[in-house]
Amino acid sequence: DWESESRPMTREERKFHDLGSFLQPSRRSKAKSSRPGSRPGRQAPLALPHLMGGLAGGADARRGSRGGSLSSSAPVVQWMDPPQPAKMSVSLPALPSAAAARAEESKGLAPVATLSGPFMNPWKAGTRTKDMLLDDELLALATMVRQLDSLVEVDLSGSTKLSDRALHSFLRKLFGRPAMDSLAKIDLARCRGAGRMAMGTMVSLLTDPKGTFRLTNLDLSGVQIPSASLSALCHAIQAHPALRTVHLADTGLGLHPAASARLGELLQARCLEVLGLGWNCFSEEAFRALGDWTSGHKKLKELLLPNCDSCST
Repeated sequence: DWESESRPMTREERKFHDLGSFLQPSRRSKAKSSRPGSRPGRQAPLALPHLMGGLAGGADARRGSRGGSLSSSAPVVQWMDPPQPAKMSVSLPALPSAAAARAEESKGLAPVATLSGPFMNPWKAGTRTKDMLLDDELLALATMVRQLDSLVEVDLSGSTKLSDRALHSFLRKLFGRPAMDSLAKIDLARCRGAGRMAMGTMVSLLTDPKGTFRLTNLDLSGVQIPSASLSALCHAIQAHPALRTVHLADTGLGLHPAASARLGELLQARCLEVLGLGWNCFSEEAFRALGDWTSGHKKLKELLLPNCDSCST
């Protein structure tokens, strides 16, 4: 027996011995797996066979039932059950209900649709544009006009840097829908770049069947209108079916050679209620004609004539 204990291992036994030493877990891996701060969702190692009992030192494994005979049985193999990974539960936040949305709105928090409305519909619901609008910005807005469902007001007042060509291109977008059905106000006050082209388009908007026949408010104060365009404009205002408020202050109307006739055309507008003619120097003849036409008008409520006292009487 002692000879069998002390004899060297055969080549086949050495292979099993080396395989068992290789598959046994090292001390470092054991310490890492038993560390308390390990992540719960880490993937478990694969199950590998563990050879129980070293073949070199295991006398019972090599010892046969009778003296000195070596048993040829295979080494004992035991499978290690891998540790089960910890289960992770993920909870998603619930979407706010309609009641919660109304509660936040009541606290003063405006919904996203309310905040983005003026940017998507720049003229809807009386939204005003800012001062010093440039040509490129106006042309960009002009591309959006035909995409709107309704167009209630166009307010470009104070945009002194807009050119005649840019205003002409923009006003052409007001023919047809949606402006034809819903536009009620056009404010071009102090748009000093407006010239013959823009005023010609404005006259067409007031007279064309696809123009702004529902328009009730027109403000061209501070725009120096050429004499030829001014005559056509007054005639278009006279024939318009819905205009109620017209402001032509500081437009050069008093310097027109036929200012009395132009005033008569304005005061023959059947729906006119407010007429602003301030900062225009009228002659005595023009004032007489203005008085005659005003006395016979049935719907006129306000006649605004500030700073018109510089003419000779």
